[in-house]
Amino acid sequence: MRTQEAKNECGRVQAFSCALLVAMAMSGSAQAGQPEVDGPNLQPGLIYEGYNIGEELTRLPRLIPGQKPNTARIVSTVNFLGAEDGNNFKPLIDKLFNRVYGFMKIRRTGNVIFRLKCDDGGILFVDGEMIVNNDGKHDSQGVDGVLSLRRGVHEIRIEHFDGEGEDSLILEWQPPGAKAFQIAPAGLFFHDGDVDLSTEVGLKKVEKINPTEGFSREEAVEYAIELGVQYLLSEEARSIGPAEGRHRLGHPAVETYALIVSGVSAGHPQILANFAYLDRFLKSDPHTYALACTIMAYDAAIAQLEQDRILMNPQGDPADWLGNVNLARSHYKQIGDIGKLLLNNQNPGGGWRYAPREGGGDISCTQFAVLGLAAASKRGFKVPFKTWEEVAGFISRMQIDSGPATSKRVRLEKIAERADSKKAGAPGSRKAGRRGGTTIAPEEVPSQVPIAGVGEVLSRRYGYTGPQKTNDGVRSWNRTCAGVSSLAIIDHLVGARFDIEVRKKLAKASRDGCGWMMENWAPFGCYYGIYSLEKVGDTGGIRLFNGIDWYHEAVDWLLEKQEPRGNWTSTSMWGENERTTTALALLVLNRATSYLTRNPADRIIATGQQRREGSADRLWVYMEEFDRSIFVPQLLRTLRYRPQKKIMEFFARVCSSYPEYWRPELVEPLLRLRVSCDDKQMAAIIQDLLDFVCGVDLGSDKNYREWLRMWVRAKEIGDMEDLYAHAELLDIYSAAADSGPLKAATVRSALRVNSREILPLLLEDLLSPVAEIRVVAARGVDGLFVDPAPFFDWALEVSELQEAAAMLKRWALEQSKKVSSE
Repeated sequence: MRTQEAKNECGRVQAFSCALLVAMAMSGSAQAGQPEVDGPNLQPGLIYEGYNIGEELTRLPRLIPGQKPNTARIVSTVNFLGAEDGNNFKPLIDKLFNRVYGFMKIRRTGNVIFRLKCDDGGILFVDGEMIVNNDGKHDSQGVDGVLSLRRGVHEIRIEHFDGEGEDSLILEWQPPGAKAFQIAPAGLFFHDGDVDLSTEVGLKKVEKINPTEGFSREEAVEYAIELGVQYLLSEEARSIGPAEGRHRLGHPAVETYALIVSGVSAGHPQILANFAYLDRFLKSDPHTYALACTIMAYDAAIAQLEQDRILMNPQGDPADWLGNVNLARSHYKQIGDIGKLLLNNQNPGGGWRYAPREGGGDISCTQFAVLGLAAASKRGFKVPFKTWEEVAGFISRMQIDSGPATSKRVRLEKIAERADSKKAGAPGSRKAGRRGGTTIAPEEVPSQVPIAGVGEVLSRRYGYTGPQKTNDGVRSWNRTCAGVSSLAIIDHLVGARFDIEVRKKLAKASRDGCGWMMENWAPFGCYYGIYSLEKVGDTGGIRLFNGIDWYHEAVDWLLEKQEPRGNWTSTSMWGENERTTTALALLVLNRATSYLTRNPADRIIATGQQRREGSADRLWVYMEEFDRSIFVPQLLRTLRYRPQKKIMEFFARVCSSYPEYWRPELVEPLLRLRVSCDDKQMAAIIQDLLDFVCGVDLGSDKNYREWLRMWVRAKEIGDMEDLYAHAELLDIYSAAADSGPLKAATVRSALRVNSREILPLLLEDLLSPVAEIRVVAARGVDGLFVDPAPFFDWALEVSELQEAAAMLKRWALEQSKKVSSE
């Protein structure tokens, strides 16, 4: 394997770990346990280290190990303002990487809010978990993180970098019972008195971090979602929405919707606070956008409950839970109440504006009304057919009458068999079908809806409050997407009730709208434009626009634009800010609009064996007992945000089906699940899984992470065919002790680099009390030589085993002499 390919593969070995590094600050109920402190000589204060890196950065780098800092000393607090603190200590200079670390003695169990203020970027870790992400190049700003800490000793580490200009690094906290933030006090912090504080001059070496290097696209999406959720939750902890103005309800509504779709529990304290805020004001201020997004948020909350029940009962029929009102009666009621308000906002011409009876209608507000009413209809809310007729007529009047013909075509997704209900008509079921895709496809139209047609396609855009005579760039794009997606939803819900000639006309309007989109492909003018594209793609069941995979192109653009803190910077579009653009990006990455037509569990469970290219294949684990494939990263995200015993038991079954060679990469996510788990039964399951993956109980998190480090390194040596690492492989093999999986990985790499130095260790392990290790040793001995080894029965009784081992040892020594003589 080429060196770069090996590095990429080794980098993505930790994909689950990296994607979950940020999850603790998002869970809301995360609880850090007391770490293993190996008897340090605890002394007051924290250790500060400053490394002169001599270059501008835009995000925190990775410090190359083995370098001494330029500056090191003990500090009582983290309160560095500009060039000096209260002791005239001057730690912050331009182009410096700073690290502050040690321990905290927490004297009262409870929720602690940390606030890290810095210029430029900084990250706070507690017990190895990222609690505050304030990374990136920026002026002084504070970011909060909440953590439930038990009484006792906890590790703390802050990493910070400073570019040119102003600089600061301040850690504040609000402990249990406190009413306001204060500088985290000196009496809180301690350090290991035996730590070396020596320094040396000179510039230090760092690596610029690309967090998703080597990741598949699916893994990079998971990582981006985790970061985006953390950003939104930290911002909402400061304020739910604008204090006043047209967006005071719309913004928190779309943010709440995005967070729930991203997996944050609908029972999370912040989500509950958001819903309470919206429910309080919506009746007195029934803004169309806010009403629609709140309905979609409640719908997503119900879908979340449905998904969890399906995961808890993987062999059951999803129809037992899909549409089951008993799962969330209050949510259904809220949808009904808000649905009435949304219906009341419709104007006589069939469209919607921002406020009730504001007059006329615009296609932007109208599309959100359609989305909201579709979600409400899915939950049993009765939308009069006349409403759909009027809105279809309104949208049709927004389109120009004619346009040039186009040869470009869309291609639909295959109506794939999924893990859906066998009962007819269930949302997302095979019998219910996916009619949303049939009204806008000029080719490959499913035969059950032949009226969609395959005729000529024109390029016809939509306008805002009427036909738009001139192309208005990104605005025309957004409006055309609004028209196409709205007509697709209407057809999906009630298309069969329209007169056939009317339905043909609406189908043609949708096809021609797609024609204009393909002729004027410009989805990346703003985040609203990308969300508009997602709505068309997912409501219409479209896979390709004129050969363009719209979702892959949108994902790649979003991944490139995400900031280190997890946000997406707002564009100049009216109504956008960094919170709303982040919410819109999360909706696209999660394909949120597909919730209207698909089983919510489809994101995790798929019928049959899913095949992917290369390393991404193992993200989908095939479970033969169910004939279903499980998307592991999203299942892990579900457990992080919504830990439940039955889902954990299901995950244990998934782990047993995970490719044996790759199981060690589950160690880090399992450790992080354990940190946030308060349930003793779930903790026991996690411990059993760790023992299963590692082959032995290693005790502390520190030991498990060292085990994982050795596994990654052993695999790297083999993948890179490092012929100079024989001694390192021997050390790893010896350190593996009774861990069969780690020894197996080490032997595989030893064989790849033809390391016969490992032979004495293998011969010794032929008599190991661990059967798995005897098998690994025997196979290793056989693999070192060209001639086949004599059969070694690892299951023999002790007396016979010794004889068999002695015979294999004699054969191996003879082979060694033979090789030496050659």
